[in-house]
Amino acid sequence: CSNLPKAQQLLDELCGQDPVIEHFVGRCQEEANQGRFKLRDLLSLPMQRILKYHLLLGELIRNTSDQHEDFEGLRHAYDMMLDIGAYINEMKRDTETLEIINDVQRSIIDLSMPDDYELKDYGRLIKDGEVRMRGPSTQDGDNGMINVHHGVGNCSYGSRINNTRLKNRYIFVFDKV
Repeated sequence: CSNLPKAQQLLDELCGQDPVIEHFVGRCQEEANQGRFKLRDLLSLPMQRILKYHLLLGELIRNTSDQHEDFEGLRHAYDMMLDIGAYINEMKRDTETLEIINDVQRSIIDLSMPDDYELKDYGRLIKDGEVRMRGPSTQDGDNGMINVHHGVGNCSYGSRINNTRLKNRYIFVFDKV
């Protein structure tokens, strides 16, 4: 389920690159469903249907006496389909989030990470967004002034700069960091 977009994209690419594959897929689509659906659409049908099974089972439960021999089996199947649906949706969200994290990592210039470590290794992305913040103040609570210990811009070693100006920063919060 989580790789459905990649499967659909690959199918489109293969059909676009090779006329033999495109003809074969077209012929199979025509034979299988009288051309009503494209193969890329058929790839999503099982996922769409399995996510609706709990609705059918719920209707069966509502129309089945709780004394009927199949009632408990229907309840169990209903609960299982809810669990499966939740799992599928969670995996789809995780896959989408992983794609976002990978896009973010590729877009950061000069990202310095420990060896064999990627942003995804920090866990699930809990929140991301822009914040407005003031720079840090010194330990003695001087209300927004910071000591510069190295040459920065026009500031010399040991000088003080006013850091009360608001700055926009984009942050990421992961569950393991």
